[in-house]
Amino acid sequence: MQDMIKSAESWFEGQRRANLSVSVSYRPAAGGAASDCAATLVIGRWEAIDKNGQIMRLETRDFLIHVDDYAGTPLRGDKIVLTENDVEDYYEVTIPAGVNQAWRWANRSQTLRRIHTQKITGLVPPPA
Repeated sequence: MQDMIKSAESWFEGQRRANLSVSVSYRPAAGGAASDCAATLVIGRWEAIDKNGQIMRLETRDFLIHVDDYAGTPLRGDKIVLTENDVEDYYEVTIPAGVNQAWRWANRSQTLRRIHTQKITGLVPPPA
């Protein structure tokens, strides 16, 4: 049974990298060059009510990046730039509540990192 699970995970990983990924630019905060790589975007959305009875809409975005596509260690403060329809959105690598690092292995995979981010608003792109 374990061999079937491992085979299925390998097949899915190949499909994910080939068909389910977006192209992003990973930019380390402290030195190092930007790296273009494939990532699968996982979006979490939910609503909560604050103490004044107002509805708050919350969103998290995690990027699944294969270590073969980005071999560096994801660190807090790094930036991930996602370009869609000629618009760049900037995300900063953060540490989710209850966790002591900015990424974790996805599911049982030791090659796929799940990187937690928050969207940066008002960031001006660096000059070319």
